[in-house]
Amino acid sequence: YLGGDYSSGVGRRERLDRALGGDQALVEAARMGLFGVLARDDLPTAEEILERRRGNRMSVFVLPVLTAIHAIGGNALAILSLSRMRTALASRLCLDDFSHSAEWYLECVRSRPDLVAEVLVLFGRRLLPANEESLPDFGGLAHRKEFAPVAEIATEPLLRAFPVLAATRQLDNLNQLLWSGLQHLEPTVLRALVEKKAAAKSMPPTQRVRWLAAGLASGSTGFLPRLAREVGGSERRVHSLLSFFDPSGRVPRLTEKLETPAIEFLIRTLGKAFEPIWEDGIQATRTEASNRVHAFISDLAGRGDERAANALNELASDPGLSKWRSHLERAIETQRVVRRDAAYESPTPQGVIAALRDGPPASAGDLRELVVDRLECISEEVRTTNDNFWRQFWNEDPKTHEKTPKHEDACRDAILGRLSHLLPRGCDAQPEGQYAGNRRADLRVTGDRWNVPVEVKKNSHAELWRAVRNQLLPRYANDPATEGLGIYLVLWFGPEHTVTARRGWPATPEVLRERLLEEMTDDERRRAAIVVMDVTPP
Repeated sequence: YLGGDYSSGVGRRERLDRALGGDQALVEAARMGLFGVLARDDLPTAEEILERRRGNRMSVFVLPVLTAIHAIGGNALAILSLSRMRTALASRLCLDDFSHSAEWYLECVRSRPDLVAEVLVLFGRRLLPANEESLPDFGGLAHRKEFAPVAEIATEPLLRAFPVLAATRQLDNLNQLLWSGLQHLEPTVLRALVEKKAAAKSMPPTQRVRWLAAGLASGSTGFLPRLAREVGGSERRVHSLLSFFDPSGRVPRLTEKLETPAIEFLIRTLGKAFEPIWEDGIQATRTEASNRVHAFISDLAGRGDERAANALNELASDPGLSKWRSHLERAIETQRVVRRDAAYESPTPQGVIAALRDGPPASAGDLRELVVDRLECISEEVRTTNDNFWRQFWNEDPKTHEKTPKHEDACRDAILGRLSHLLPRGCDAQPEGQYAGNRRADLRVTGDRWNVPVEVKKNSHAELWRAVRNQLLPRYANDPATEGLGIYLVLWFGPEHTVTARRGWPATPEVLRERLLEEMTDDERRRAAIVVMDVTPP
């Protein structure tokens, strides 16, 4: 009767008629008995209902009680006493499939979350020590928004009641309770629980891993050393760790409090146990693990601080994560952009005005445009002044007067000498500016908090066409003080000196600049300014 209509279309009343041989008096008496069960003097208490459930027995009152309260619906709270409502809630926990979304129950959750929590805690205390696997509403505490008021009351006592020697089949219930704790308990309360529980020497390692993981997820890296020791190289414990961190993504904000060292540990531990893989269809464990590692890597890539950058670099250099290296290297590039953007500060109006008056630049972008302008002025000087500045770029045989290009360092020093005199006060040009990884740009121009790297190449250099992509941007322009910007300065010694290009030799410096820009992506063109300086004799 409680279960509703069958697929045959036969209704509840018809089924009752058939069961009782069509005797209408008997049918009516049965209905009155069912609907009147909640008024009986011998109605068992919630404790009595659950005590029989702990003994793997079902009270004969459970089905009649659920049938009667189903008929009453959302008005049950207004009609029944608290003790009878507790009996109804206990009956629902014994037969959850029929009533988890019933009108009367949802009204009880909304209006009396304290009563629902009280019976749920009673149920947990009775059934958890009995190694019961199926515990209704534990999942709802972590996943259902309407259950939040119940979860705030019930989660802590249920976690305290969770047995230290719980069976393996109960560990999913522990996950549910810990996930609820991370959402509904004060972090200090949850951490104190973790400390107390994890200290139990008799606790199986697969359970302790989950408790320590919850402490880590609460935002405390103090649990990290113990968790790392507990997991060790055990395959079962790695799977326990994966299980807790919910690879299906059902738990909102589960990992948002994780510190960078915690995420680094999780990537290293799970990444060594599972390969990167993409599969359609059913979610196998290895696919879920791969998705979770990808999510952790993306999390680090989205953090704009130095600790995240260092963590990604350490992970990418770990031989045990070689199969994840390409993913980690992409994350490193993404994180550089995030870090640069996080460090960006909009120029103040006063700074902009000062820059317009040939004062210090107001941003890295202003500084780059200033340097480009001064380099173009120097290029013009080479071609037009009477002091033979062009000779500083050429070797000349005193006998034959044959001219050959000087070494790049000598050319750079010649440009540096002129550039230093053309910069406003507060700016400075330096040779071989040092950047991360002990890498040195040919020139670095500084101004206030910003700097701009300048990579210098002769048009005869073997890396002429690849220097922006392989050197300037990844090696030097990833420093936050550059805001991702740089300058590529090419010295033009004539078309006969240009290295082979895919579409022939450019005949002029203007054509070379156009070709270089064509080789670049939109993002590279935004970040790298190209200056081709003609240093041929006028």
